[in-house]
Amino acid sequence: MPILLVLFIGIPLTILVNSFRYYFSAQLICIKIPFKRAVEVTTLSTAANMLPLPGGTVVRFAALSADAKSIGLGTTATLLSTLVWASVAIIYAGVAIAMLNHAGALPVFVTGMSGLIAAIYLLYMLRHGRAGKAGFFYIIVTEVFSCTVEALRFMLCVMAFSQLASFQQSAVFVLAGLAGSAVSIVPAGLGIREAVSALLGPVVNIDPEICFMAALLNRIIGLAGITPVAMAFAWNSHRSANADR
Repeated sequence: MPILLVLFIGIPLTILVNSFRYYFSAQLICIKIPFKRAVEVTTLSTAANMLPLPGGTVVRFAALSADAKSIGLGTTATLLSTLVWASVAIIYAGVAIAMLNHAGALPVFVTGMSGLIAAIYLLYMLRHGRAGKAGFFYIIVTEVFSCTVEALRFMLCVMAFSQLASFQQSAVFVLAGLAGSAVSIVPAGLGIREAVSALLGPVVNIDPEICFMAALLNRIIGLAGITPVAMAFAWNSHRSANADR
């Protein structure tokens, strides 16, 4: 049952939230795009993460640059949204660690807040007006929802191994997802997310083996859910390109 919940509820929610992230990233640079476009780019960028390079980032950067008709604006939106994503994830984990009364909460929280303050300063320097500020705020809200979905997915994956994890414990593992995404030398941070999850296990009093297997299961379910959707979008794009010739 937990596996089915992750596959049929967790994965669609992940795609939806990440699509809003892209949608609002475009708004950062005052570009309005159809939400369908955001879903397509998000799905393909997630699938591109399977490559041994920052495929997801490259796809989003290329798409934003094309939508904005400017490489400079595409770079700005990609960097700013990535900084917000990482900062909010670290803050989210820091709050969860604090709720577990762990001594390491403060440095984690301060690190995340430093990144967010840097992002706010960068936004101010860009001077993209009210639309850009609104996009920035919405990205922060979107990232909070994204972290919540990720925590719930991990909690359900732990349950699949007949173990229990509280939401606060599961929320700490957004750091593992962040570490996996940051390491592009292996496809989708393969092994990195799982290894970091195992290292975080003792911090939240969960067996490292269970954490490793839960992270691996989460990855497998994610691949099973995202691949058919990505293939459908890729086929549709190919068909549309042929029709335009």
